[in-house]
Amino acid sequence: MSRMKLIAILVVMAIPFSIGEYASAASTMTKTIEYSADRAEEKQDVSKVVEQDGKKWKLKKVDYKIIKKDPVMTKKKVIKTVKSTPVPDGKEYSPKESVEISGVTYQLQKKEKESRVILQQGYTVKFSGYTDYNSFAKSLAAPKTKKISAVDKNGKTVSKVCKKTKTTDLGAFTEQTRINIRIISYNAKTLRWNGHNVANNKDDPLKGYENELLKSTFGTTKGYTVKTIRWSGKPYEDKNGRICRNAVASIAHQTHHYRVNYTGQRVIKKKMATVYKTTYIGEEEVESGDYTYTIQANAQYQAQKNNIMLLAAGVVLVVIAFVGSLFLLYRIKTNNREEES
Repeated sequence: MSRMKLIAILVVMAIPFSIGEYASAASTMTKTIEYSADRAEEKQDVSKVVEQDGKKWKLKKVDYKIIKKDPVMTKKKVIKTVKSTPVPDGKEYSPKESVEISGVTYQLQKKEKESRVILQQGYTVKFSGYTDYNSFAKSLAAPKTKKISAVDKNGKTVSKVCKKTKTTDLGAFTEQTRINIRIISYNAKTLRWNGHNVANNKDDPLKGYENELLKSTFGTTKGYTVKTIRWSGKPYEDKNGRICRNAVASIAHQTHHYRVNYTGQRVIKKKMATVYKTTYIGEEEVESGDYTYTIQANAQYQAQKNNIMLLAAGVVLVVIAFVGSLFLLYRIKTNNREEES
């Protein structure tokens, strides 16, 4: 077989393989889209055929996948009631126009009385006091009022100006008292005391002058008795150069004591208070129970085979191959003739 015949045969055999290789050049591609849906099973339609890179692509399959699930929120009216602390009678209660609780602002709707409570039970504090006097005349001259303190049921000290109510005779009492005496001319036979010349009795000074001593001191002797008169200290010289000596007289006084009584009371009234209930309304954001789904659709496409173009290309190749074959055959025949000649 000559070389030209072999080439013609190879060209003819290559034609089908070239056509097949061109026809099998198809591929796939994937398009991804995301969309929101109210239902998890909601599937969004995708294009059945798309054009890209000069080619037509036909949908092969779609895979759906939920990539996000968000709750749908809604506004819900919420009512809150708030109780006040007890408000004492006489005081005004003014609740806040708005309050914030857990990030929600509530507006005041109404205020109403809910209950009455006792803040303090009523009670009476009694006061009593007195002043003692050692004479009836003094008791008669006692003040008509006196401020007296007392401890109430809560342990608190309170006071009140009380009125004089009565005078009580407490009976006879013996009071002990002392009188200081100064004797002048102690070294003389006759002593000078209170304008009197008194015999110098060094063991019992002013003996016989006891009543004079009581009258000069108390203005009377009634009820008074001189128990003793004793020297007190040693003799001394006064500024005039006279020798003096002091003495002390012990006196017993028989007297009646009188007690002036004062009484009073303070009435503590019961203290009441009111508990108020206030109603507030606000809007709270809560989950509705529904969800919004973010869904991812992965659409896989297959490139479409263009049969017309393949057929045309095949025809062209066949024609070229046929023409080439004829040309080769012609050349072979021509060569054979030349060789025979």
